Amino acid sequence: DVDAVMADTGVVNLDRLIDATFAGQSQDCDEMLRRCLSEGLDVGYIVSALLRHALTLQSSRLMRDAGKDMRSIEQAARVHFRRQQAFQRQVNHWTNAALDKAILYLAETQSLSRKNTGLAPSLLSRCCLQLSLAAKRSL
Repeated sequence: DVDAVMADTGVVNLDRLIDATFAGQSQDCDEMLRRCLSEGLDVGYIVSALLRHALTLQSSRLMRDAGKDMRSIEQAARVHFRRQQAFQRQVNHWTNAALDKAILYLAETQSLSRKNTGLAPSLLSRCCLQLSLAAKRSL
């Protein structure tokens, strides 16, 4: 049915937004955010998904630093097979210090978005762009 297809499209675009954000692909990030918002995904839902992903990357990075193999890290993180390559690059790329900053920034954006609902899309856009630029700078 049409609603199911539209919901699937929103989830796919959200995954693309997350991967573009954490891979430093600013233009793709901006486009995917625009699509997510135009499909009716809630800003709070998007920020929460980005925050969950950052927390997952953080725990995965800690596991990697402790000597765990990537396969067991992916299983623990429950990474979909289509996102494994992007996830591996992100785990290897993001440092614990950078992830700490990203998590704080996402939590701040989440809080500000709840307090300023009229500005929430702009706050989210700024957050995604900042995270994407941070990822790009350290590539």
